[in-house]
Amino acid sequence: MSEKLEAYHQHRESPYAQKFGRVITAMVTPFRPDGRVHWENASSLARHLLESGSDSLAIAGTTSESATLSHEEQHELFWRIRGATTDTILAGTGSNSTDEAVSLSRYVTQRNLADGLLVVSPYYNRPSQYGIEEYFHAIADETNLPIIMYNIPGRTGRAIEHDTIVRLAQNHTNIIGLKDAGGSTADIHDLLRRGDLPEDFVVYSGDDGRNLELAEVGAVGAISVASHWIGNRMQSMYDALDHGDYEAARAMNEMLQPHYLYESYDDAPNPIPTKTLLHEAQIIESAHTRPPMSVAPEVRQALGVRARQLLQ
Repeated sequence: MSEKLEAYHQHRESPYAQKFGRVITAMVTPFRPDGRVHWENASSLARHLLESGSDSLAIAGTTSESATLSHEEQHELFWRIRGATTDTILAGTGSNSTDEAVSLSRYVTQRNLADGLLVVSPYYNRPSQYGIEEYFHAIADETNLPIIMYNIPGRTGRAIEHDTIVRLAQNHTNIIGLKDAGGSTADIHDLLRRGDLPEDFVVYSGDDGRNLELAEVGAVGAISVASHWIGNRMQSMYDALDHGDYEAARAMNEMLQPHYLYESYDDAPNPIPTKTLLHEAQIIESAHTRPPMSVAPEVRQALGVRARQLLQ
């Protein structure tokens, strides 16, 4: 086995890595052209993804445009996807309001609508580490479901610091992992080598472009956007890692980089490119995103051209 993969194989033994798998798709929410949620498309998309390389689905997260969904729509989305599949579901229940995050987490838990929670750190408010810690404490106290914290300081304005992560994981047996989009592989290397996290704690990549380098330091998989259309190819990369073939994994990762680069642009942030590609592939009926996730017509046209190239 390559020395680069020792940390990956060590953490892949966690029962949570086995439960949620290697490729978790952060699923978009399909809309009709008039902006209403396309419930039938949501169910069919979930089934398609799980047949196309996804081990699990993350519902109502950032890629799902959760900030534009009403609470009623979030509830209905959980019911619809739970009804569409018996596979593993992570429910996005984070918020910039602790009370709302607790309420949504309780709703999902009491009705058995998910197998775990994906909880983003509070966004926009930019709380202190104390405030972030209290937020996760409040949610963890209201559920027995496993919780994966989501660190994405580019959207929230605050990183979840290592000491905060460790205290939360030590104090709550159901805080079992981290989705990281913090931008620093060295940070995850340091976090996983501190020696004070529970042995079964897992880290997932939240940045497809860094999936391989994060696996090298111990990430067990990815909560991915590009897996909407290259889930099987991503599984092939992780197969190579599982078999100890780093060079094959590296070659596959290089081939996937153009797909990762397509995910988000300044002029077309995630999930606009993904919805455009899924529409071009006739997987969803409309590429509509809710305002303010709007895109200039010429940018939409260019995205469509690029999507058709990637789908060839």
